[in-house]
Amino acid sequence: MEALKRLLHRGPQIVPSPTEDMELCEIVVSEDGSFYMKPSEEAKIQVNGCNVNGRIPLFHEDQIQLEEERIWFVLNLPDRRRTSSHSCPQTIFKNSCGHLNFSNQDSHIILLSSQAGLEEDLTEKLSKASSHYNIHGSTSKLGLCPSGQVTYRPQMTSPRCNSERKVGVFFWDAATDITWVVDHLMSKTPSSVSCLALFQASDQLWKSVASRCSVIIFCLSMKSKKSLYDMEVYLEHCLQSHGPEKITVVITDLEDTMSEKGMRAQWRQSQLSGCDLLLFTEKDMNLLLRQRVMAERRNMEAKLNQIKCILLQQLSGKTHS
Repeated sequence: MEALKRLLHRGPQIVPSPTEDMELCEIVVSEDGSFYMKPSEEAKIQVNGCNVNGRIPLFHEDQIQLEEERIWFVLNLPDRRRTSSHSCPQTIFKNSCGHLNFSNQDSHIILLSSQAGLEEDLTEKLSKASSHYNIHGSTSKLGLCPSGQVTYRPQMTSPRCNSERKVGVFFWDAATDITWVVDHLMSKTPSSVSCLALFQASDQLWKSVASRCSVIIFCLSMKSKKSLYDMEVYLEHCLQSHGPEKITVVITDLEDTMSEKGMRAQWRQSQLSGCDLLLFTEKDMNLLLRQRVMAERRNMEAKLNQIKCILLQQLSGKTHS
């Protein structure tokens, strides 16, 4: 239980700018799996160090910088690599061998991965990234802010519904895996989902993001070396602004069921007991990961079977013609 009570100082926060909470560009995922970026008017956006003024295609390891902030969005799209027909501007984080090099300590790297990207070895990239998000099939648009905030939008959701029913997912850093939470929300609800890493967010920023969300989810992994007590300042604010019935706390990677029972006992005695609490042990998370891998394999098998059926129908049609 000592790990649950450990208190650590928060790291330096990014100084807020007037545009840090504004969505300055969208990543559009088309039906054929292509990725495009649409910048907002007059937004200062660079892709691989080059200024961008209009819609452009995106490819594997492209790097996006908004408003000259110290946050970089790096795409992990191994099935969308540049070919000789696609010009490739300079890249900021590549070394002389052409490999990604995230050695710049003054920058925060946010990794955006497609489902195909999950099949690659992301260990090295994730170890250098501040945050990691998946781009999955139910996403048609991904909104990016200079603050590092990422907003998911489901394909069939109207703009009005997005504004009225937005879920805010807050977490500490890349050590907390929120991809499964976002995947579940996107597949089960018509709401848009705004995600923000708290370690790099100013008070002004995260409170502004929370104020525009109707439901709040706080995610904490014991691997992030943060404790439940570190969440109090955030939870207390949201308790007053949203009420406990609109707040869910998800804590993952607990050592075992004994730790889970101890955490629940702490929770029942705290002022946060009115909020929903979901606890997952390390064993639970490992099982969840295996289920996700199996689901991805089933999805791929279904696509391959679909191709097989199409080919058989086409061949059958040719035979009878």
